[in-house]
Amino acid sequence: MPLCGFNPKMFQGLRQFADGLWDQIEKRSREEKKPIMEMLRAEVEEMNLFEEALSKRDPSRSTKEILGVSHIAREMYQRSLESQNHKEAFFSGVEELIARYAKMDEKYYGEYRDTLGIPAALEKLAKEYPFS
Repeated sequence: MPLCGFNPKMFQGLRQFADGLWDQIEKRSREEKKPIMEMLRAEVEEMNLFEEALSKRDPSRSTKEILGVSHIAREMYQRSLESQNHKEAFFSGVEELIARYAKMDEKYYGEYRDTLGIPAALEKLAKEYPFS
C-alpha cells in the first residue's frame, strides 16, 4: 500500500475478517431461516443505508474508520451476489483483493516511487489501478 507497504499479516487479517463476515452471514441465515442470497442482499442494502447516513455526519476519524470497514464488507458481500456459488465468489473475491493490494504495493515501491517521486508515483498508481 502506498502509505506504508503491505505486510503478510495484513493479508492474514483480511482473510480472518472475511471468514468472520461469512460466518456471520451464515449464522444470520440460519437464525432468520432465510436463504444466503436474501441475507446478502439485505446486508448490502443495510450497509448502503448506513454508509449514506454516516456520510452526512462530520468526517471524524471514527466515522471514516467505520465507513472504510463498511465499504470493504459491502463490496465483499456484493461480489458474492454476482455468482450462483456465493461462498466461492466471496472467498475468491477476497483473494483477488489481496492480489490487487500486493500488485499495488509492488508497483508503488518496486517501480514508481523511487523513479518518479512520490506525487507522480501516486498519480500513476491511481491511473493504472486495478492493474487488470
